[in-house]
Formats: sequence, C-alpha cells, structure tokens
Amino acid sequence: MTDGQQTESSEKWRHALLFAGVVLAAALLILGRQLLEREPAIPLTAELPDIGPLPDFAAIRDVEAMKSTFFDYLLPVVEAQNEWILDNRQYLSDLQERLDAGEQLREADRIRLAVLGDRYRVDLPDPVHGADISALLMRVDIIPPSLALAQAASESGWGRSRFAREANNLFGEWCYQEGCGLVPARRIAGAQHEVTLFDAVPDAVDSYFRNLNSHPAYEPLRELRAEARREHDVLLGTHLIDGLEMYSERRGAYLDELRAMIRINRLLELDLPEAEAPEDDMAD
Repeated sequence: MTDGQQTESSEKWRHALLFAGVVLAAALLILGRQLLEREPAIPLTAELPDIGPLPDFAAIRDVEAMKSTFFDYLLPVVEAQNEWILDNRQYLSDLQERLDAGEQLREADRIRLAVLGDRYRVDLPDPVHGADISALLMRVDIIPPSLALAQAASESGWGRSRFAREANNLFGEWCYQEGCGLVPARRIAGAQHEVTLFDAVPDAVDSYFRNLNSHPAYEPLRELRAEARREHDVLLGTHLIDGLEMYSERRGAYLDELRAMIRINRLLELDLPEAEAPEDDMAD
C-alpha cells in the first residue's frame, strides 16, 4: 500500500469514527431527553383485575357465606381502582409542587392532565398553574372500600337483582339514551331513563368511582372527604355517607341503611391499614 493509499484509508476511518460519534451523541441526547421527561409508569386507565362473571349469589343459601362471597368477589376491583387513583393523586401533588417551583409542563404532563381533566370533568386553563391542580385533587381521591361494598350490596340486592344479573350493574346507575341499558319494569310513564348495561362488573365499578368523583350531585361527598383528609389519618366510609343524600330517592333512609350495612358487616375494617385491621372475619 502506497503512502497515498494509507493516508486515504486513514482519512476514511477518521470520518467514519467521527460520524459514528455524532450518531452516538445524538442517540444519547434523545435518550436523555426521554429519561428526563419520563413520568412514573401510571396507566392512563385503571388496570382492573378480571374477576370473571357475576356468581349466582341467589344459589348460596347460607346468608353469611353469600355475604362473604359477595365481598370477596368485588373487593379486588375496588382496591385496584383505589390504588390507581392514589398513584394519580401522588402524581398530581408532585406536579403541583413542580409548577409552584416554576417548572414548565412536559408533554407527558399535558397528556395526563388532559386524560384526568376529561375523566373528572375539570376544565383546566392554559397555561396550568399549581393552584389549578387543587380542583383535580378534590376529585382524584379514593372511595373507601366499606362504602363501595355497602352501596353495591344495597343497590344490587347482594348481586341478585335483575340489573346485576343481566347488566352487570351493581350500583343502580342510570343512562338516558334509548338502548343504553335495560328498561325498568316499573318505570313511570314518560320517563326516559334506563339502567346502564355494562360489559363486565369491573366496568360498573369504574363508572361508579367516576360518578362519585365527578358528578355535581356528589360535591358534598367530595367536600366531606377533603375535610376528613385534613382531620384524620385514615379515610373511612362513614366519613362520607352524608354526602350521598342525592344518590337515592329514599334520602335519609338510604343513608341509614348504608351505615347499618357497614356496621353489621364490619366493613370499616377494610378501610384500615393492614397492620390495624383485626384478623377475624369481617362478616361476623
């Protein structure tokens, strides 16, 4: 190889190495930006467990066994929903701190805020400031398991009602478009509502959580919850019952029924941290 060929070959290698270095630097820059913008891996919707079809609760003759089966069937979905909500609540608290410190919204933040704003019926301004996140935090919070289970049992007749069996509707939710659900047999003349049809029970649970956390009728519940958050270490279902007066036409009688159901079935134990909850059966 002549000196000229060696020089030409060295020059080619130098350019190749330089090009490779530029490509590597660009790749590292892109990766670094992605890592900086990465948020905790919170799915945009709750990942609820597949608990299978609704059991035939009417076939369980022993009342205590039926109750226990009902609670055991539904509780994993309620807990998963609350876990997702708490993840989002922590994210919003952290985001509020960042905004208050003068940081700008990232693209990932804009996407998540759009999703949460839509789910919880909160119109966020543009630009968003830390104080604006407070409106979401009022709504992005748990429903204590005791309350969710008591309402499900009350509204569905322990999973034995027609609407539970045929529409997976455990919470008595209505819809107002023709064909959106099942027509109540005793619907008064001129009424347009139907009982919402859900593909599966977890869908009904998700809708129930969204309903209580976003509908104007349940603003009293959300205010009681915020007050309880300020005053108590643990959020109990009994803290929120008075905010559900608009849930049923029975008003006060319905609230008394929920209180009795929580007390008789010892459901408050489900609201406590595991370390504080007694080990004996909650349905005794």
